[in-house]
Amino acid sequence: MSVEYASKALVGVLTPQANTTVEPEYSIMTPPGSAWINARMLSPHKTIEERLVDYWTRAPEFARQFANAPITSIAFACTGTSYLVGKEMEDSVLEQVRIASGGIPAMSAATSVVDSLRLLGAKRIGLVSPYAGALDAACTPYWE
Repeated sequence: MSVEYASKALVGVLTPQANTTVEPEYSIMTPPGSAWINARMLSPHKTIEERLVDYWTRAPEFARQFANAPITSIAFACTGTSYLVGKEMEDSVLEQVRIASGGIPAMSAATSVVDSLRLLGAKRIGLVSPYAGALDAACTPYWE
């Protein structure tokens, strides 16, 4: 099933509660024939690290906000979560989201970048992080 403005793909995007960049970036990068709908992930935790881990552990719950929308994939738009939970938990939660959504493919921002780098044959990357402290320290091991 498709919708008139998304004949090729309709992506369900999960976005952190106070993020100000995901929607503008998706608006710029979405190709013709594709569209996206957004759902905000909310967390009561005080620190960014606690919120990011909370978002990840509750991702299947947040994905239910898309209900019966005819989405073709689910994108978890936050790299910081991947850094903090690690690749094993990331893969596990993405699989839980896929199963809970009836088989709709799910990806994180980080897994999408990894897939793209593999497709390009990249052997080395430069890393720039918008984060600080523990979150910044966690990003390098993820990419290694």
